[in-house]
Amino acid sequence: MRTLKNITIIRTTFLIISLALFQTLSSDLNAQGLICELKQLSRIDLLPGYIINGTVEQFSSYDRKGGNDDGFEGTYSFIRMEGEDQIIAEMTGPGVINRIWTPTPTADTISFYFDGSNEPGLSLPFNELFEGTRFPFLEPVCGHEIGGYYCYTPIVYNKSCKVVFKGKMLFYQIQYRNYPKNSQVKTFSDNWTAEERDALQQAVDLWKGYGNNFLAGMYNNLRMENRTVRITSGQNLPLLNLDKGGRIVGIEVEGLTRIDRADNRLIMKVRWDGEPEYAVAAPIKDLFGFFFGKPAMRSLLAGTSGNRSYLYYPMPFSKSASISLEYLDDKNGSGKSADLTFRIYYTDESKKKGEGRFFVQWNRIANPPEGIPYPIMKDYRGEGHLVGTILACQGLVPGSTNFFEGDDQAVIDGNLSIHGTGSEDYFNGGWYLIPDRWDMGHSLPSHGCLDYNIALSRTGGYRHYFSDKLNFRNSFSLTIEHGPVGNKFPVDYRSVAFFYGEQPDPGMLPSYDITAYPGSGSIRYQGYLFEILSFRNGKLYNGDRVGRTRVLTMQPTGGADPMLVKIKVEAPEDGDYKVYGSWYQSNVNGEIRFMQRQVAMSDWIPVPVGDVDYVEREYVGTLRIREGFGTLTIHLNAGAESRFMLHELLLEEKSDR
Repeated sequence: MRTLKNITIIRTTFLIISLALFQTLSSDLNAQGLICELKQLSRIDLLPGYIINGTVEQFSSYDRKGGNDDGFEGTYSFIRMEGEDQIIAEMTGPGVINRIWTPTPTADTISFYFDGSNEPGLSLPFNELFEGTRFPFLEPVCGHEIGGYYCYTPIVYNKSCKVVFKGKMLFYQIQYRNYPKNSQVKTFSDNWTAEERDALQQAVDLWKGYGNNFLAGMYNNLRMENRTVRITSGQNLPLLNLDKGGRIVGIEVEGLTRIDRADNRLIMKVRWDGEPEYAVAAPIKDLFGFFFGKPAMRSLLAGTSGNRSYLYYPMPFSKSASISLEYLDDKNGSGKSADLTFRIYYTDESKKKGEGRFFVQWNRIANPPEGIPYPIMKDYRGEGHLVGTILACQGLVPGSTNFFEGDDQAVIDGNLSIHGTGSEDYFNGGWYLIPDRWDMGHSLPSHGCLDYNIALSRTGGYRHYFSDKLNFRNSFSLTIEHGPVGNKFPVDYRSVAFFYGEQPDPGMLPSYDITAYPGSGSIRYQGYLFEILSFRNGKLYNGDRVGRTRVLTMQPTGGADPMLVKIKVEAPEDGDYKVYGSWYQSNVNGEIRFMQRQVAMSDWIPVPVGDVDYVEREYVGTLRIREGFGTLTIHLNAGAESRFMLHELLLEEKSDR
């Protein structure tokens, strides 16, 4: 063990100086008001601190009758009308709005009436909360991506706040925290002090550098344990043992990206203060936001950047800490090994009064029971606060991600305090499957989409909490509904909940069977959603309709050479897949052939005009998947007036392993 002298990280001198200056600010973890809320956005070292008096609640547009009209019609998008204006939130007593989200911003005016005033203290076009250029709603603390528009600039009020919308609100969420009734805080205004402006800038600068190591600018007397290990299947290796109080502030690993993506058997285990129960016991890839074996998350607090996977949640302890790594036996005697380098950053500052210890609850349920939501964090008893979640989802209905219509619900101290409007909404996103919305993996400092692939029926997201952390005194649970209504949609979920509390509750203890990623099953590619790599000798029309069906239409030039369309096909596991095609052929007089590069998957298949309009599940050959994907090329020989309309391809269970 040695004092850290030289960390090879990317950071600006300004960030180091500014964060060091911030250390001189008040360390009162329960102070209130604008400057204290801003500190929570950038002072990562404050994350363990309890919020002693203050309850978190949320207004949202969720369907009050249990249906899926969570904002589509605006039925539940206000709490009452005042003339032609919609009242979308109303809070009594001192408090703060920590988060505002919508996927449907407009230029209509949103106004905040503070402390019973008849005049708004803040009024602006709704979309300007999220554009990131209007002070104090600056990017990336406020912004928009993955289909959602979010604002984390705190809006503090001393006596009350009423939020009025002039227009028709659709989807929205406003999360707020009540202060104790006798609190005296300065109500939000345009007149920010220099200290408040500097505090906001600290958050802006830190969030802009997400994915980089910021620890040297955050902590004094930083130490590092550097270990390179080779671990073999069935082994359990110690990584760090400390026998006095302190805090771990960062864990970095190099080498996870080199491990077989289907291998999820490496388990990180952490214990605090000699307790027999694990504080952390979870697959290490899941902790770092890998998505079914592939690196997918790159946030401020956790993820992977290049070959470096990192976790920067502060972890204080009073007496001792131990971290170990286990490689679960694969039951086949394979003797697989992994070469990894760990850097564990820590300080000698032990756990303070008013801080919780860091815990993780890991869960995985294949096909949760009908009628019961999936528990991201299940029935924790005691004091604490939630600071992060990761959710990876494998749908069990080919070609569908409708399970993501489900709402999140947080029950805090026995009360349903938060009811969301949809799964991607919970992760500050919106509109899955829509181009440039929730349609692919994309990371932001506080939240992101792990990936979206409708053919594989897969998606997932992550979210970290800062000033908006969900604090509780006695009990807490966070669930996600699977499907739009009644928790009826079959899906395979795995999740990580990061939280601070008094005692561990690790959820499910990892074993070989439950850590493994789910098998492929059937993979349904809808034609109009193909990833087209190239085409020639014709035209493509993507999204043509045949009745209610959308298709990929191929129209050849009718020359001597066939029309070629090359597409990319993904699968969860490598191997050989049986491929079946469905298409419309009423406007074709010719033949088609399917190939994988220069290897024929099928003979020429006739597609005669006027014979059969729709061909369903025609076997077209075997496709080889390597490194998670393969390519398939369709050859079409037909006249220039022909229009071949591909509806879907279905990949069945692998024929070889």
